[in-house]
Amino acid sequence: MSLLALLPSWIEILSLTICTGAVLGAGWLTSTPDSPPLLWRDNNLGKVFGIGIGAAFLSAALAFLVRSTEMGDVPLSEVVPMLPAVLRSHYGQLWLGRMVALALLSGTALAARRLEQRGSLSWVMMALIAVVCGTESATGHAADAGDFTLPEFMDGLHLMAVLIWCGGLIALDRAVLRDATEEVAPRVAEAVSRFSRVAGWAVLVVAATAAYNTVINLDEVSSLMTTLYGGIVVGKGALFCALLEVGAFNRYLVVPALRESAGLDPLRSTLIGPIAAAVAGANPSLVGKGTVVRRFRATVRIEILLLVVMLLLATVLRHETPAKYAKHDHLPAVGSVEHHAH
Repeated sequence: MSLLALLPSWIEILSLTICTGAVLGAGWLTSTPDSPPLLWRDNNLGKVFGIGIGAAFLSAALAFLVRSTEMGDVPLSEVVPMLPAVLRSHYGQLWLGRMVALALLSGTALAARRLEQRGSLSWVMMALIAVVCGTESATGHAADAGDFTLPEFMDGLHLMAVLIWCGGLIALDRAVLRDATEEVAPRVAEAVSRFSRVAGWAVLVVAATAAYNTVINLDEVSSLMTTLYGGIVVGKGALFCALLEVGAFNRYLVVPALRESAGLDPLRSTLIGPIAAAVAGANPSLVGKGTVVRRFRATVRIEILLLVVMLLLATVLRHETPAKYAKHDHLPAVGSVEHHAH
């Protein structure tokens, strides 16, 4: 896959991540039983969503133009006459569906900005983001066996889980922790605790779906070392392990310290907590009350950076020829007319 084709796809995924984080933050992370969710205009999430949705539209349009050049085997300067034919193709129909979903997402967000109770609208927005994820998976190698197949579903689920994980971190950084002081407010600690639970489930889904995708796309273990696809899988796995280290530090050391600083009850202790903290190479005594917010903000940004790189690798994997097909040069590329004419 060329850099010209990869870049808009990566930006499109990053844009969806930003949108997911804004919806997750405004709809759930900032709400408590005693208070409604923060309004878009009361924090930074409205601006974050605006940036995300704008970038999503622009990158989707650029991705369409680039894919059209690949399908028509023409340079970008000659692609305009090809566009009607591409729109009638399988890829074009999926792209149109993606744009409709993005438009509906924008309209729902505008409605949410004007309403006090947005719980149901947040669910609608997350559903629309899931639809966009589905169209992404349906235009990659996950759809080689056809539409509405298990590989395509697992690829979309994997992408959605990563969006929730990384997007939630962006929401924490831009809204929850943006004006937080070392005197931790209970609302901040509750938001962090809520995200920690959501992220835990997202990580499980990411791990399970990644394992499935690896098994079905590798013909043998040696492919991990002998193919480009396998090498990217190894790199993505290494990043995932690094993220688990940072996540373990936050979940089992920083979050309890935040709750203690805010005067809240500690989270229920589990057997895995001390083990995970030990694996992370952390010492509970290092997380003092005077530095907990600063440390947490730093680790959140480290996680975001690692996840952005992992999203880049995930984008490459979704378009790179799977290792099990690497020896079959006769197979059509993901951007070819033959591949999309089903």
